[in-house]
Amino acid sequence: MKSKTATLLIIALVSLISGAATQFSRATDLPIGLFGSAASDFLIYCWYYFDASERHYRCTSWLNIGVAAFAVAALPYYFFRSRGARDGLFATAWFAIGTLAWVVLFITGAIVTHAALHVASS
Repeated sequence: MKSKTATLLIIALVSLISGAATQFSRATDLPIGLFGSAASDFLIYCWYYFDASERHYRCTSWLNIGVAAFAVAALPYYFFRSRGARDGLFATAWFAIGTLAWVVLFITGAIVTHAALHVASS
């Protein structure tokens, strides 16, 4: 399995766990919700690094900082610069779909945890 594919699967798993952890932290007042955000940011940066290496794209320090700090804005810029207009638009569309999938998995994790905590307290 490619590094990029493995990273995407780990991002999906982290988003599911992050939703569950956030819901659990709300129910128990434990500060564990931010871990998922930091882990997701790190994994997104790893995916970007693997993609840039695979494409032999020379990344600037500013782009690296942008992806680490503002992935939602910096990754579409990277897609257009590294792939051209047509493929950049296609990659940006996939990024939007992936972001939506991340949100759905996060919410699913939160809903399942909420239901489990409700059943456990009954």
